[in-house]
Amino acid sequence: MTPTQKPDPTDVSEINFLHYSDSDFTINYPSTWTITNSTYTPYYCKSVLDTSRKDYHVCFENETKSIGPFSFYEDDSVKKPYRIVTFTSADGNLKFVAFTQDFLDTMSGHWRLNPNMDWARSEFNIRYPDLTASTYITNYKYFQSENVLTSTFDVKLPENSKYYPSAYTEKAVVTMHHVYTFAFITDNENFDRYRNLKERMISSIKTNDKW
Repeated sequence: MTPTQKPDPTDVSEINFLHYSDSDFTINYPSTWTITNSTYTPYYCKSVLDTSRKDYHVCFENETKSIGPFSFYEDDSVKKPYRIVTFTSADGNLKFVAFTQDFLDTMSGHWRLNPNMDWARSEFNIRYPDLTASTYITNYKYFQSENVLTSTFDVKLPENSKYYPSAYTEKAVVTMHHVYTFAFITDNENFDRYRNLKERMISSIKTNDKW
C-alpha cells in the first residue's frame, strides 16, 4: 500500500525551494514537486469561434482538464508546437504549468497585451461561455517587468463547478519572440490557503526573452 503524500506547508518558510531553468524561463519551486515536459500541437476547431453555439468550449475540454487553462486554439501568429512544463505537488492537489508559444518570425514584436481587462475577459469567455467574466476574474493587474508586458489575474469558479480547474492564478508575459502563460492551479478550498506559495512561485519567474 502506497503511503499518502503530505500536502505542502502553508508557511512558505517551511518549504525548501529548488531552482528550475530552461531556455524559456526560470522559477523557484518546492523540492518535493515533480516536473514533466511535453508539447502541444494545436488543431483547428470551428466551434471555438462560433459564439452562437452553446457547446463551443468543448473542443478543448480534455486539454484544459489534463494540462490547464490555456489558449489551445490554433493561432496563425505563432509556431507549432507549444511547449509545456508542469510542476505537480507531492499530494497531487497543486500544479504550476508553464505554456510557451513562439511568434512566427514575421510576427515578432508586433503583438502587445491590452492594458485593460479585455484580453483576460476574452480568454475567460472562450473557456467558460456560460459564466460572466466580470464576476469571476479578480485581482487583475497589468504592468511592465524587465522591459516586457505582463498581466496577472485570479479566477475562482463556483463551488462544484463542472469546469477544471475550479481556481487558479494566471500570469501572461509577452516579449518580442514569445507568449508565456503561467498558471498556479488549485481548487476552491486551497486557493486562499496556498496564496503565499503561489505568490512566491509566480514572483520568482524570469523569462529569458527580455524584450
